[in-house]
Formats: sequence, C-alpha cells, structure tokens
Amino acid sequence: MKVFDNFIDHKDFITLAKVVMEANFPWYFVNGKSELHDGDFQFTHLFVDDGGKIVSKYFKILIPILKNLNVKKIYRIKANLTSKKEINKKSLMHTDTSIENIKTAGKQEFLLAPRIEGIISQEKFIDQIRDPKFQKYIQEVLGSEFNGDILSAMSEDDYRTILINMTTSLGLMDGTDEENNANLNQIQELLFSAYNIEG
Repeated sequence: MKVFDNFIDHKDFITLAKVVMEANFPWYFVNGKSELHDGDFQFTHLFVDDGGKIVSKYFKILIPILKNLNVKKIYRIKANLTSKKEINKKSLMHTDTSIENIKTAGKQEFLLAPRIEGIISQEKFIDQIRDPKFQKYIQEVLGSEFNGDILSAMSEDDYRTILINMTTSLGLMDGTDEENNANLNQIQELLFSAYNIEG
C-alpha cells in the first residue's frame, strides 16, 4: 500500500476529520473485521452503496479525495473505524472476493476431461468454456455480487492475481510460457465477455 503525505488540502482534511469525529456522526457496529463473526468487530459508515448509489448525506466531504484520485467511476465507498482495545491486534486484510473461492472451486472436470483425453480441439474447448456451466463456475468463484464495475475498478495486481489463480485452477497453467500466456489471454477474454467489458 502506498501512502501519500498531504494528499488533500489541509483545510479539506480538517473539515473531513471534524465531521467523522463529531459525536453525532453515524458509525454502525459490524460483528467482524476481516470477515463476519471472525471474533473481532469494527464500526463502519457506508457513503456509496454497491453499484454507485450515494447513501450518506456526508458524501460531499469525500469530494476533495475523489478529485485528487481522478475517479472515473465509483462502485462503493465505506469508512472503517477500529476502536481502541486493551490489546490491539493486527487483522487480516478484508476481501470481498477470496482467492480461496477460486481454489475451492478447483479444476472443473466437465471442462478438462475431454481436452486432456484429446477428444476436442482448443477451439471447441473454448466454446465449451463459454457455456452456462462456465458462467456458473465464474459466479461461484467470484461471488454473485461480483460484476463488471468491480472488475473494471480492480487494481492491476488484484486483477492479475484473480486471472492467474482462475487459470491455474482450471488446469491451464501447466504448459510452456507461450501456452500459459495464451490460456491467460483466453480466460481474460472470457471474463471480459462474461461481464461485457471491452479489452
């Protein structure tokens, strides 16, 4: 994570700090930090709900940050508050789409078996991946909340991690570098197609 000193004007920072630290600012209890019911807790305030709907009257205090970030599209904005405890402990990073989901979904035999046995060509295999079973696989791996807006807003590193893990789990990263890159491109194409994104 990169930290930028003085990212917003000092006056804007003071305004933002005053608002979120005032006694009447609405923080909501969440039973969990990295995931629900993980034995920890935090307080949150949702400014923008999933899909880009502004749900907080305090949204305007974020405008200086959004301007400096040169944001093209907003999917969700949430503030997290961790209260002081007798013993502070470091929490795991929260993720909405777990790489474990990809690993758990594992190799899809309905896709792999015919190809491994050499019954179908690469082109036919890719056609098979486009069928509803693969769409269901994507949904199981990435979650039903995952959509094109999230995919577009992901960092390059996060996107690359998901792409590599998904391609590996499908058993398509065991060839030469050239074959592996071709398979990564195919899975990327399918993801873009599934979520209506132009490459």
